[in-house]
Amino acid sequence: MDIAPTIAEFLETSRDNMTGNPIESIEKEKGLEYIKSINNRIKTTSKTRSKTLLTYGIITIITLLLILIPLILNIDMNNK
Repeated sequence: MDIAPTIAEFLETSRDNMTGNPIESIEKEKGLEYIKSINNRIKTTSKTRSKTLLTYGIITIITLLLILIPLILNIDMNNK
């Protein structure tokens, strides 16, 4: 959310150097239910994202360890 253009518009000053847009009010029926539904979607996304990033991080660390351990221990994989 970019609040600077909103303040500039309220004060009726120039927004030439600003890239954002002013905040606009939108009329909604059942506004509280709408906000709750958006909040539920955000919570679901947040939970899913954190679990996905944790899994990705663990897999990445394991993969790096499997690659680095033979290099560190100077193990030649071709001569068994």
